[in-house]
Amino acid sequence: SRLPHGLVRSCAEARSILIRTGCHCNIGACQRYLNLTDADIRRHYASGKVCGDDIGIIDGRPTGVVRISFGLFSTFRDVRRW
Repeated sequence: SRLPHGLVRSCAEARSILIRTGCHCNIGACQRYLNLTDADIRRHYASGKVCGDDIGIIDGRPTGVVRISFGLFSTFRDVRRW
């Protein structure tokens, strides 16, 4: 089942894990990846969806993604903490 990206972010933040959620300032790539039509985007906007909000699912479909990145100083302990 799908989870709203804002919920995933909140769970990660509670464990001091920083992740990126939403469309990462690239609505075109997000639209393509999630198979959203121009009409879907207009409907989302009309329903109150804006960049940076926590509305993760509209009409049963995701409105963004979750990106988890590991850096130079990431450890297996960081992975297990999730």
